[in-house]
Amino acid sequence: NFFFNNLLSLKELHLSQNQISHIEREAFNQMKSLTHLDLSMNMIFRLDISRLFRNLRKITIIKLNANDE
Repeated sequence: NFFFNNLLSLKELHLSQNQISHIEREAFNQMKSLTHLDLSMNMIFRLDISRLFRNLRKITIIKLNANDE
């Protein structure tokens, strides 16, 4: 189970500038109401987007800018 699985009605998630380097493939799978996801300015080098974002049917904005190793 992932921390975000209980946040079913969350619409926006801002995780910028948190030194995140890895995100589990199914971390956001239960967040079906999510419309905005900000992962910018972290240390993310690679994402499996086919699994990571596959259940985000309402997503309109995903920010991934300024991610470095």
